[in-house]
Amino acid sequence: MQNINLAHVGSANVFTLGPQGTSSEAAARHLIGHMQQYSLCDEGSVWLSESYEGARDQLLAASDGLLLVANA
Repeated sequence: MQNINLAHVGSANVFTLGPQGTSSEAAARHLIGHMQQYSLCDEGSVWLSESYEGARDQLLAASDGLLLVANA
């Protein structure tokens, strides 16, 4: 198994599919919680979009963050 080292990022921006109350939003908040638990970020924001393509575009415009795409 290979270890992946992650750096502390201060604020984590997670971009994903909306609307509010979806499992995508819950997964993004869960991810931020884990990042805080393991001291990878101090705070986090979830940015919701009407499509994954829109979330990608928001990420590219922000130039900092993570794109979370659900898989079933």
